[in-house]
Amino acid sequence: MPAVFSQSRFLQWGILFIGLLVFEVQTASAQVAAPEFRCVEGDTLVWEIPEIDCGELLGYVIYRSNMPDGPFEVMDTVLSPNTTLVEAPNPFGLNWYYFLSSLTDCPEEEELLYSDTLTNLPLQNVPITSLSVLEDGVLVEWKRSPDVEVSRYVIYRNTPDGTVPIDTVSDTLQYLDVGANAENRSEVYYVLGMNDCGSRSFFDQPHNTILLDFEVEECLQTVNLEWNEYINWPDGISRHKLWVGIPGDSFYVSMNLDGGDLSVAFDSLFKDEEICFYVTAENSELDASSRSNTLCIVPDIVEPVRDLMIVDFCAYPDENTLDLRWYWNETAEIARFRIMMRSAGQPQFRQVHTETVNLPLNPVNAITLQLQAGDSPPYEIFLETTDLCEDIETSDTVVTLHLDGQNVSETQNRLHWSFSGIQGVVFDQRIEKELVDGTVRDVPISDLSGNEYEDRLAAGDLNEGRICYRKHVSGQVPLPNGEILTFNCESNELCLTGEVRVYIPNAFRPEGVNAIFKPEFLFQDNIVEYKLQVFDRWGQLLFESRDPDRGWNGRVDGDLPDQGEFVYSLDFTAEDGSRVRESGSLLLVR
Repeated sequence: MPAVFSQSRFLQWGILFIGLLVFEVQTASAQVAAPEFRCVEGDTLVWEIPEIDCGELLGYVIYRSNMPDGPFEVMDTVLSPNTTLVEAPNPFGLNWYYFLSSLTDCPEEEELLYSDTLTNLPLQNVPITSLSVLEDGVLVEWKRSPDVEVSRYVIYRNTPDGTVPIDTVSDTLQYLDVGANAENRSEVYYVLGMNDCGSRSFFDQPHNTILLDFEVEECLQTVNLEWNEYINWPDGISRHKLWVGIPGDSFYVSMNLDGGDLSVAFDSLFKDEEICFYVTAENSELDASSRSNTLCIVPDIVEPVRDLMIVDFCAYPDENTLDLRWYWNETAEIARFRIMMRSAGQPQFRQVHTETVNLPLNPVNAITLQLQAGDSPPYEIFLETTDLCEDIETSDTVVTLHLDGQNVSETQNRLHWSFSGIQGVVFDQRIEKELVDGTVRDVPISDLSGNEYEDRLAAGDLNEGRICYRKHVSGQVPLPNGEILTFNCESNELCLTGEVRVYIPNAFRPEGVNAIFKPEFLFQDNIVEYKLQVFDRWGQLLFESRDPDRGWNGRVDGDLPDQGEFVYSLDFTAEDGSRVRESGSLLLVR
């Protein structure tokens, strides 16, 4: 029994809850619907008959006021439920605001609803926000009418026959005009609001599409773009943007321009390569953008010289020649070119080669230049081209590889060189060092900054004779067309000897330890010419030697003279061309 009692109580509470829920829903939906106020047409008010669920529709109550926010008064009570319009005479042409309610026999507790408030004022203008020329037509966009009775929008376009309506739409704030000719002219549009009575708003200010046009400057490799002004935005145009792309690819903003700019020059053109443009005008207040027609052109321009660069340059002193290679874009329309060179010590560049060009071009070109007598390294070179428009392009100036240096001390040679390199290319560099016995050593210097190297010599290196050097430069030069060119150049041979140094004793003892008078040399092997003479005090020649290893033993005709002073004269020339002359007194001790 307790279980049965519990179940029964549960069912009773459930039924009560459902009943309360139904009552609440009925209470919430117990409203007297208002007629749908459609429009005010002159002195006529038009509405639709509402559906009444709580009772019978008996008629309508009409309210009016001269102010949109009231106070309102009852203008009329219509006791005909099937009536959908009523006349509201307005002999003095006053501005009136109206709304309606339904007259029913529903219980008083039912909530009475009211219609929208409409006015006999003309419908307000509908402003266009943007016009954009798309591939399949002109997209017209506008603001929603502030008049609630506007149910449709009529789109007008200027035509040769006048301004005519081209379509009427509802439930949208945009329209695609597929019949426009915005690729060839600037189209002008209006949008009018219309209510169910057929009343239309007045024409707002016209808006026009942007028509983009062009002119190509073939010798400037430039397209001049011009367009008409987009008109009648509040506060005008905030800015323009130039969009650029190629067919089948996305567009990008190439330039940001002022709102007053109506033209721009674009110079990134390539001959016979299609390129497309359009312009947008923007208004910051409306956050709106209007787009011009898209203009695609295949520019017929004189293709300029691009990426002109010398990619290989090496002098060969033994052959008195200079090899040169350079790159230019093979599409360039070149009429002629010339090579300019300046050798060391010359104040100005001179023309060393000129040539008329036959099209089409090869991207990589080579020539061997014969050097003239009097040309001395290093050589500075640049290339100059003249195209069919007589425009001149000049390459960077390069400096050929040339090695120079000097002996600094017994243990140090200083090397320095000229070489301009090529921008963006990292070269491998090494110095080849050859000793007199034929031993060759490689000295890597790729990590060395600058153009100088100090060669630290091992003890005795120079005593054995001269040391010869060559500098090697190699690398991979990437070309603008994606190819790779190998650069490999060897400098002239530079041979250095130690500076000959001499010590001359001022006394000697023929019968003692220092029995021979002879100058002592450092780097004696570098002497190529030698003469030593000894005189008595009256200038008579007593001794002469042409060999640095042969000295005076102090004897004259086999006999030793008395102790006294004598005069010596030393004259020698080193391998590097330097000449030394010295003289002085010498004491012979007995």
